[in-house]
Amino acid sequence: MENLFLECGWKWTSGISHKLEENRPTANRTDIGTIKEILVIFFCGIGDMVVFIPALEALSSFFCKSRISVMTSPPANQLLNNHPCVKSTFSLDAIHQSDFFRKFDLIINLSGHKDEINRILRAANVKHLIIKDQLFDKKCPLHASKYHLELIKGITASFYKPIVYVTGEERRAARKYLIGKRLNPEMDLIIAIHAGSSNPGKVWDWKRFRNVCNLLIRNYGAKILLLSGPSEQEISEKIAESIVNQPVVVQEPLRLIAALLEQCKLLITNDSGVMHLAAAVGTPIVSIFNSSLSQPEIWGPLVDNHVAICKKTLDAIRVEDVMRGVKLPLSRMHKLEDRS
Repeated sequence: MENLFLECGWKWTSGISHKLEENRPTANRTDIGTIKEILVIFFCGIGDMVVFIPALEALSSFFCKSRISVMTSPPANQLLNNHPCVKSTFSLDAIHQSDFFRKFDLIINLSGHKDEINRILRAANVKHLIIKDQLFDKKCPLHASKYHLELIKGITASFYKPIVYVTGEERRAARKYLIGKRLNPEMDLIIAIHAGSSNPGKVWDWKRFRNVCNLLIRNYGAKILLLSGPSEQEISEKIAESIVNQPVVVQEPLRLIAALLEQCKLLITNDSGVMHLAAAVGTPIVSIFNSSLSQPEIWGPLVDNHVAICKKTLDAIRVEDVMRGVKLPLSRMHKLEDRS
């Protein structure tokens, strides 16, 4: 779980930045359920394969319902025989099979210096293609096995792994709901706001939520979904009445809320159950924490794309703090869109 805390400046989690070359970088928070077949291309010796196997297992653990195959060279391929994470192994000769690569949903080429394979891969129009031209960063002090693990972690960050599964019917109902409210899930920057919580001590000032909404509308052209439970109706009405553009106030069954959150580009929320629901469907989150009551390290959402605004009192959290937090997930989103 990647948490970015804003209190005494930014606190970034440690990690390695990888530059990935992709022919169709459409993995913008893609549900891993769409990835059925994976191919890892790694031509290496015996020792390199032994060191790589933990990363292969990490990939299998993340894509737990996918089938993973490996293209490699002998005798390293023999090390993968009977391995529970590997469905099949292939040699280089497989590239001459007609449409061989097109049956895979995700291909990770860790031998990206081989131009012939890269040319065929790009021509195959694979749904998700990652080519690593240089496997190791010589300036990096990590052991090779840990470097492989960090590489896989960077790759899986492009996908989300839902905990609450939204059905196709629920997804269609959510889209119909949004279209009925004159919102376009593909074109509009839909941002959900949850200004309530079952614990009054975790509720940030509604006027500051209102100011955040107005800034999102003016600075980003955002369309606001104001999520409201029965006990939060008064707060929601106050915010809705004072926003420059009328938001959509959502008071719907829980499963529809989950499906709507899945359609949102971002949720800004108090520490609440809705925060965890958004995490469960893979929605990026900016959360507001009163550290005297709960800490995001312990109670933060289980999602990679998360910014926690955490101070000792809620009154100490300013609108500017939250807007600084908003910039990070939105800038990541724009970078992915620019690459597609």
